Parts: sequence; C-alpha cells; structure tokens
Amino acid sequence: MNYEMLAIERAEVQLAINRLIAMTRMTRPDPVGASQNLLHLVKLVRRHLARAEPMVYATAAAARGGRHEAVAAASLNALAALKDEWCDYLYRWDASAITADWPRFADETRALLEPLNDRIRSELAILFSLAVHLGLMPATG
Repeated sequence: MNYEMLAIERAEVQLAINRLIAMTRMTRPDPVGASQNLLHLVKLVRRHLARAEPMVYATAAAARGGRHEAVAAASLNALAALKDEWCDYLYRWDASAITADWPRFADETRALLEPLNDRIRSELAILFSLAVHLGLMPATG
C-alpha cells in the first residue's frame, strides 16, 4: 500500500459521495437508486478503511513521543468521530427508511456528506503524509 493508491481509493469514495449528494438534489426522488448508490458507497468505504486503517494506527503509534504526536492524535480522534457519524447514519438509513422518508434522508445525507468530503481529505492527507514522512509508507508504488 502506498500513498498514491490510497489517494486513488479516497477519490473513488469522494466520487460516490458526490453522486449520492447529487441524487438528493434531483427534482424527482429516486429512493431505489439512492439505496443502491449508498450500498456502493458503503462497499467503497469498507474496502478503503480495511486498507487505510492499519496505516492510520501505525502512523499514530509511530508519532507517539515525537513532535508529530499531537497532530497524529488529533487526526486519529477526528477520524474516529467521522466513523461514529457514518455508523449512526447507516443505522438510520436502510432502503425502506429511505423510501419512507425521502425528504429527511436527502437533508441528512447532504448535512453529513457535504462536509465529510473536506474532512476526509484533510484528515487523511495529514495522516498519510505523516506516514510517508515517518517512513511507514512509500509515496508511490
């Protein structure tokens, strides 16, 4: 795993987020399509976290006791909060809930996912850059 590959995966996740957000803005609700897109996003996030999380924790551990410890710890805490928000969202919104309350789903989706793009980009950039800096991960393959 290298920084370049993680960045590509992160871009795929962000594209899927943008697609789902766009669906919530359509004049004609599409709960079935949104449910399918949400499932696709879940798969992308799960795959990305399976590859990225070990590096995130290794980076935080390597930074302990050094000048980057505070930055790594803050980024780790922010990512944990993101995961909690994501899990809460997924708990509330399965296919039947999306169909039953499209307006609320659309509002909550935008409220969570619009700022999430920036937060993911920021937090992971910090941790992955630090991983490269600490020699835990190569920048390219």
